[in-house]
Amino acid sequence: MGFKPNSFTFPPLVSSCAKAGFSKLGQKCHGQAIKNGVDFVLPVENSLIHFYACCGLVDFSRKVFVEMSLRDLVSWNSIVDGYAKVGELGIAHKLFDEMPQRNVISWNVMITGYLNSGNPGCSLKLFRRMMKMGLRGSDTTMVSVLTACGRSSRLKEGRSVHGSLIRTSLCSRLIIDTALIDMYSKCRRVGVANLVFDRTSVTNLICWNAMILGHCLHGNPEDGLNLYTKMVDTACSRDGEKSLDERQELRPDEVTFVGVLCACARRGLLVEGRNYFSQMSELFSIKPSFAHYWCMANLFAGVGQVQEALEIIRSMPVNEDVSLESLLWARLLGSCRFEGNVNLGEEIADAFN
Repeated sequence: MGFKPNSFTFPPLVSSCAKAGFSKLGQKCHGQAIKNGVDFVLPVENSLIHFYACCGLVDFSRKVFVEMSLRDLVSWNSIVDGYAKVGELGIAHKLFDEMPQRNVISWNVMITGYLNSGNPGCSLKLFRRMMKMGLRGSDTTMVSVLTACGRSSRLKEGRSVHGSLIRTSLCSRLIIDTALIDMYSKCRRVGVANLVFDRTSVTNLICWNAMILGHCLHGNPEDGLNLYTKMVDTACSRDGEKSLDERQELRPDEVTFVGVLCACARRGLLVEGRNYFSQMSELFSIKPSFAHYWCMANLFAGVGQVQEALEIIRSMPVNEDVSLESLLWARLLGSCRFEGNVNLGEEIADAFN
């Protein structure tokens, strides 16, 4: 007896394609849904809108959405999210305003969309509008809002959000505490960020990185390096206080070393910077990225070794995290920065803008 797919078959299949980014396979699933006569079933249509949006094919999402005979909240949220994901915030906001009803996910989609497009001010404006309507945000809402406050250096608003989190007892969650650490650090209140970190009962690598980067980029670099050492000691210790999984979770990653190398560059710690750069690959098996090479170049230039800085920029390998074209531009910009050709550097920067 043959198996015949039905309307329950396709939503999980299409969602899996969306999660994995398998656009061609997802389109084949769409074709099979049409062939089996279930392409106009609401859950199938919603999964298709989400799938095409995740693959950046928002025109296909719109086509499915427009042809729907019945739409629900999931349909609206999916199409708004699709346009937000590709940076079409004007269309996304228009659709958001047209929604017959909204939930917290609807607001999160727009708040996060503006944040990811580099417009934290609009994210905060939407959040204020949400609060005036008496709606309560989720953890995702609060993390996005705190991130927006940090990126736009709105300390007063960040403090206000922190106060509301304390009043609603949401402040003790790791994801919220990490966002608070990041926000206070970027607003140059690293001491307050450190208080939040010290009071966090359960931490993970993301939380440690937020505090390390806070010290290294916005506070006292030595405090960041000391915290890095403490984290490595914790990860490598065998005193039984932490499980093997917990220790492995605290192994430094690429982000950790961006902060550490920036700290060395800020303080001109050439010997230490070289040692940390070696630790990345030799001790922790981390392949240096463009950001790490750029930090090292700044470190060498900062202590007067301009030729060595230029050599680092020129010898950066091409890998998956940076295209050849971007690498060539970086080398040219590096030459301008480290050789003092400010005018040419400004012309290149203007060309990018």
